Amino acid sequence: LSAAGAHGLMSFVAIVGGGALGGAIGHALALRDRVPEVRFVDAEGSIARGKALDILQSSPIDCFSTRVSTADSLAAVAGAAVIVLADGAADSTEHGGEAGLALLRRLAAVDGRAPIVCSGASQRELIARAVTELRLAPSRIVGSAPLALESALRALAGLAMDGSGPEIALRVLGVPPQSA
Repeated sequence: LSAAGAHGLMSFVAIVGGGALGGAIGHALALRDRVPEVRFVDAEGSIARGKALDILQSSPIDCFSTRVSTADSLAAVAGAAVIVLADGAADSTEHGGEAGLALLRRLAAVDGRAPIVCSGASQRELIARAVTELRLAPSRIVGSAPLALESALRALAGLAMDGSGPEIALRVLGVPPQSA
């Protein structure tokens, strides 16, 4: 699928949170040049605007044409193809607990269709609560932490076997022992 083909299929990706994690995700998406726009949504608009400007300034060197924009209102996620829940720009903490659940409730009210990706490493409980308490469809809300864990374990296994991570086939299933 070419970048032009993907641009025709996807409106934009909304990243809620302009912290370190949100910035890294936004930059990675822009570098791939598969979506027409990456939109940072963060109450700390000036910090998010600075990250967006940094990413945009790298576009001539990194050869991508993805638009990078910012908004300070959750209403800006309306119409997104995907909503990524990242970390806040002010303190780079992951959204969680009651505040995280309230944020998901507001996001679901603004856009009732877009899938939500919880990108934080410790948002498993937030995802479970969103499904049980907010009645979000399990197919609509996913986490990225298991994929990061798989990647890290592949890299470690590759090192132990004097190889590399991509040479290792691995799947991680289940819940952590402290949760069982």
